[in-house]
Amino acid sequence: MKACLLAIEVAIGVLGLVSTVAAQSAHTVDRFLSDTTSISELKCQNRGALEKEFKAQGKTAEARSVRLAEVMICECMPAQVKALRATLSQQALQQRMTETEFETQYTPQIVNKCAAEQLRATYGEGCSEQFAALRKNSAAYCGCMQQSLSGLSDSDIAQIGSESSEYVPRAAEAKRRGDPLPEQPRNLKRFSALEVACRQK
Repeated sequence: MKACLLAIEVAIGVLGLVSTVAAQSAHTVDRFLSDTTSISELKCQNRGALEKEFKAQGKTAEARSVRLAEVMICECMPAQVKALRATLSQQALQQRMTETEFETQYTPQIVNKCAAEQLRATYGEGCSEQFAALRKNSAAYCGCMQQSLSGLSDSDIAQIGSESSEYVPRAAEAKRRGDPLPEQPRNLKRFSALEVACRQK
């Protein structure tokens, strides 16, 4: 499941880095959007390198996951920023706000569509080959996941990625300590249940 949510978590990380670049004080919406695009471009300078590395190692599943993540970060997110900017007036672009306000008002408009596209693509073309080594029923599993995700909204899928990025490190730490795993957040728990059900197809 962690690999399937990779690109969503990376995208959230990109938006988190915007806050670091813009520091804690208020900035214009235009500045936040520009920083988002700049960080995306920076992360994509060596696009394809990690995919090739995984392929050379025979790790085709990891290579596909990286490729899907790069499509999201390098193509979808910049396109969403451009589309969002085109809808805003000059007054709106020059509005000053805190990072929290920007994340609340604008981040979903940048991330949600891309996150949904990426996760759905994970279970689309090439899915059965990617999961063949893990599941004998990979074709049925992928078809089941496609159908299951069609019932989730873009915002639901983005929330799953956000919850996963927070939950996975906590779960890993609990496992390291030998403690019980923390309870999964609502949307992540729902996704996990769907995934378990599809494994049994």
